[in-house]
Amino acid sequence: MDDYNNIQEEYNNIQTMVGSHINDINLLQRKIKLFMNKMTILKDELLKIPEIQNDSFGFVNPLIKKFTKNLSLNIIHLIMKEKILFFSIKHPLSIILLLAIVVRGLAAVFSQNYGSYLTHPATLDEENFYYVEVPNAWISRSETPCYDSPQGISLTFLYLNYLVFGVLRLLGVHNMHWLLLITRIINGLISLLIITLGYRITKIISNKTTALIVAFMLAFYWFFAVMSVYAMPQIASIPCLLYGTLLIVKQDYLLKINKIDKLHRTSFFISGIFFGLGFALWYQSIIYFIGVIVALLILKNRKSALMTMLGFLLMLLVTQTVPDQIVWKQIFAEMNAFFANNCRLLDNSAKFTYMYNSVLPFLPLVIIFLFGFFRKFGKNLLITLPTLSYLVICILMPYKTDLNLATVLPMFFIVGFAEWRNLYEKSNFRAQNRWQMPTLYSIEAIINLSIIVISMIFNLTFIYD
Repeated sequence: MDDYNNIQEEYNNIQTMVGSHINDINLLQRKIKLFMNKMTILKDELLKIPEIQNDSFGFVNPLIKKFTKNLSLNIIHLIMKEKILFFSIKHPLSIILLLAIVVRGLAAVFSQNYGSYLTHPATLDEENFYYVEVPNAWISRSETPCYDSPQGISLTFLYLNYLVFGVLRLLGVHNMHWLLLITRIINGLISLLIITLGYRITKIISNKTTALIVAFMLAFYWFFAVMSVYAMPQIASIPCLLYGTLLIVKQDYLLKINKIDKLHRTSFFISGIFFGLGFALWYQSIIYFIGVIVALLILKNRKSALMTMLGFLLMLLVTQTVPDQIVWKQIFAEMNAFFANNCRLLDNSAKFTYMYNSVLPFLPLVIIFLFGFFRKFGKNLLITLPTLSYLVICILMPYKTDLNLATVLPMFFIVGFAEWRNLYEKSNFRAQNRWQMPTLYSIEAIINLSIIVISMIFNLTFIYD
């Protein structure tokens, strides 16, 4: 009986440890293993008792088996909880990515009604016409309305969508609703690169804990969680810009901590290729690229700036000559049309000012991030200068949309939050006001979740009406 009580007490201790989210996983694993061994020994000892062996009525043996079976089921349940707890502690980024997949999957499902470019909000017209209607018209070899001259769009992105739709049709998917659903799920999965790359950059300029928080924000900030499933070149270019930034920032960091003797020029060349690909997807991202080059020159990395420009020019030649020559029989046709259209917009008296709808509900956090962004501006010059350059141009342009702003929001989040948190952790404000920031974060999280739910229910129409 004493053995039984000891085992019951150990079982309760293990249950308490799992429930309290203990950090020492190894201790928990050892206790569970010891518990299983003791339970087996107790069962064997009970079955050796003569009274139990001579149980003519057959009452005791089933009771022992039931007792050991119940304990076994309970401990298996605890082991499963322990495994989940162990995985979440050892691989928190994977948990964030899994939850992000769920949110983007729901966003893709709730966006299915956008099947015709004539029936939905104007902001999504370009996405649905140029990157859905046109590729499908090319595949079916039907006439493409209103696209008989260069419009300043990304032919590279159009061709990528053409390839995806073509493969899906070869696999037997012809229904437009299924085509849209699958492509938007693919877009959502690709957008996970924003989370992982944002995590890696933040980990370099700050620490792992801050990087995880930034990854969480990039995963669940409503604009990325919902809009990333659409075929938007402004968002599709973000992973390319982030990866190009990561390569440069990593080289700069490794040189500062003396992990390398000199900068690897190949990394800058590859970085330029990804900046070039980002430009091919969204032409306005050239502002960010120019900011990177200027930052490298300010830091006196002239050879690195040259290698980055060479990589950019190589990708520029590949993406702006072949597709344009095939479609328009003229190289650089769409790029020239884009810059011509933007020059005309400068003289246009009509001004579109719904640029800040995506960030206005989070104004307190934006102010905090702005403080962090400018606090160590020179320290993170390779990120801050390109981001600021892009933001200033977007603000000055007459045509202002949230989508244009979204291209550099991850970079703003990374630097702004990382530097703010570095200051906050060391300040007296945290000790004197322990509940203010957690309360603010909680309120903003509730607002963000509410916007995600409403956006999915109303398919974003309330934002751009």
